[in-house]
Amino acid sequence: MDYRKHYNALILRAQNRSLSGYSEKHHIVPKCMGGENDKTNIVRLTASEHYLAHQLLIKIYPDCKGLIVAAVRMAKQCTGNKAYSWLRKRHSESMKLSMKGNPYGLGRIRPQEEKDRISLAMKGVPKSKETKKLMAEAQKGNKHALGLVRGPMSDEHKANLKAALKGRKPPLLDENARAKISAARIAYWQKKRQEKGIVNDTTN
Repeated sequence: MDYRKHYNALILRAQNRSLSGYSEKHHIVPKCMGGENDKTNIVRLTASEHYLAHQLLIKIYPDCKGLIVAAVRMAKQCTGNKAYSWLRKRHSESMKLSMKGNPYGLGRIRPQEEKDRISLAMKGVPKSKETKKLMAEAQKGNKHALGLVRGPMSDEHKANLKAALKGRKPPLLDENARAKISAARIAYWQKKRQEKGIVNDTTN
């Protein structure tokens, strides 16, 4: 069967009509394949036509994971004979292929922008002892992590840093912030003294 021919006929019919009642937007060139959101790339389809269009796209481009994921999501909203078993099977095969040889199960390489977002989101999140231990073991033998490759700073580097920091002042804390820091320090050292059994000497 010529799936591309059937898909093109479906799109052409949709472009030359106006639907009344419920309809769904469909990207002629799917977004996962570089399609844009402009009007020339969007047509209105009935719910059944929309589901059929995605089935045809999978037949035309069987290796496109994005198309399979989109169709499976649509199938979850359908009932009866629309939830085809072949679609579920194709999705399962696609997921296994993407996971093969990947210890993280991501199926792709994260772009730097996404890595930066994850890093920012994880800042300040406390790590368990087990996690710290695993991180330490992972860094064993890693000279880059220890700073051994770069070596000590040269005199020129030190001079540049000194010049860059000259005149800089630490940020000023307001009275409320200073009071919180002071109270936290007092509480910390009082706790330490109590743990060691030291009684405060208030006599002079």
